[in-house]
Amino acid sequence: MSVHKLVEAVAFSGMTQLWVIPDPQNSGWARLIDWYVNFQMIRAQNHQKPQFSGELLHMLDELGLLHPTTEDFSHRPLLLDSSLRLPVQQLISLPFTSDLKSWLENCAEIIKKLNVSSFRIFLPQGITYQQVEKYGSSLWSVESQVGVVVDKLEPMT
Repeated sequence: MSVHKLVEAVAFSGMTQLWVIPDPQNSGWARLIDWYVNFQMIRAQNHQKPQFSGELLHMLDELGLLHPTTEDFSHRPLLLDSSLRLPVQQLISLPFTSDLKSWLENCAEIIKKLNVSSFRIFLPQGITYQQVEKYGSSLWSVESQVGVVVDKLEPMT
């Protein structure tokens, strides 16, 4: 396994299979990347579940039919094909909930399920490379090529 800290100047260089980024509220990089993918992350986050009218629900009750249900996907990872817009095949926006260890574990689980060996992780605001080193080394497979990008607003210490 090789884990590299990437500086801002090379964050978008070199082709990788996957980028994992936090939600735009927790990352300056995510807001920039969202612009490149035509604001798909913000639009998905702001998508509202359909609300069924009382009249429709009443008609369904009269007919003895079940009410349609819709699931709330706003707190789930969002997978995007970004191969035509960025130097990466796929992009995942994974909401950050202030617990770095569980966020990195979720990253590792998704990466394993997607069978990806070359990926880049854009860190949430306020998270340092040293914090990722503490947890990350045990999460990635031996063959992995990992690039870690500190948030644009975070000093590159």
